[in-house]
Amino acid sequence: MNKRIFLHVPKTGGTTLDCALNDSKWMVEHDPFFYRHIQNDTKLSNAGDVFLKVNFEKYKQFDIYSMLRHPVDRLISEYFFVRDRQEFYGLISNKPKNLMEYAKSKQTRNYMTSFYLGKRIYAHEQVNKSQLELVKKCILNYPIYVGILEEYEKSLNYFSDKMNIKWPKKIETKRVTLNRPHLQEVTQDVKDLILENNQIDLELYNFCFDILQQHKPKSAKSFQIKNDKYGYVMKYTERFQLFDLYKTNSRFFSSNIEFFKDLNLAIKSHTDFSDGKKYVNSWNKSLIYFLKYSDDSFPINWEEEQAKNIEPLDLTKKIVHSIEKLKINIKLTFDYSKLAIVETKEEKKSFWGRLFGK
Repeated sequence: MNKRIFLHVPKTGGTTLDCALNDSKWMVEHDPFFYRHIQNDTKLSNAGDVFLKVNFEKYKQFDIYSMLRHPVDRLISEYFFVRDRQEFYGLISNKPKNLMEYAKSKQTRNYMTSFYLGKRIYAHEQVNKSQLELVKKCILNYPIYVGILEEYEKSLNYFSDKMNIKWPKKIETKRVTLNRPHLQEVTQDVKDLILENNQIDLELYNFCFDILQQHKPKSAKSFQIKNDKYGYVMKYTERFQLFDLYKTNSRFFSSNIEFFKDLNLAIKSHTDFSDGKKYVNSWNKSLIYFLKYSDDSFPINWEEEQAKNIEPLDLTKKIVHSIEKLKINIKLTFDYSKLAIVETKEEKKSFWGRLFGK
């Protein structure tokens, strides 16, 4: 059996694919030859040599595979994922203040094609049609097996047929962008601008989409795909605080960072890694209790919000925005006796119903 090389284009569902392939809860360490992604030190893609003509015979012996995502949905997801990650966002000149400005930047254009060519994320030089044709030629001639995020089950069956992969029956999505809007919530002018500025990526996407649609599966299997945004909460809060999803510029959060660190650790000590919804509910309820204990005029009541059956992360956003709107600037002290742990029941939601949501 040929060895496999994974070309992991960012924000295309690649982490989910890799975890499913390795039957792991999170990404395992890979040999960079077999796993092509963004290099931590240079922020360059290490996929470019695959598309050099001089290496064609060298890579013919490998099964090479990848995933793509519609350019509009991918760029929206990318923006909300990287805007708090300065190691990436800081590479953009004239740092965008919003999604529209991000879509306008020349440095954010056609990154799927740029990634395949080994370029740095947010590079200033633009890809062109001749480079696109080179990528398409390699995809056909190696061949490179390219799946499509919007056709996830079909892509899994495609990979199974071409590379003899046996997938687990249950697959959980990973690294979901927690704070991005649903696609239908993004204004049409922003979506039109993304399309206009990413025509090369769109052509690449359509090219690979057509190849996938032409594939006749040997025996198509169905998969139980759990697409739950709360599955990424515990991983996210290893590096960030939950309020980082929604805060703009409030001194309250920076002046209370030790409190939030203590709150994070305390809730995690009561929460299984797989139960992100429990973490968010517990964080919301605890913070409301601490705020009301310090200032009983804080306008949000936990019991009232629960009666409304509000989505936990929507309540988090409401709490954070209320703190900023009211310009609350009190000093909180963590008290374990005021910690509120909220038990939750797993909700069953379809993969297709959430596909464009996060």
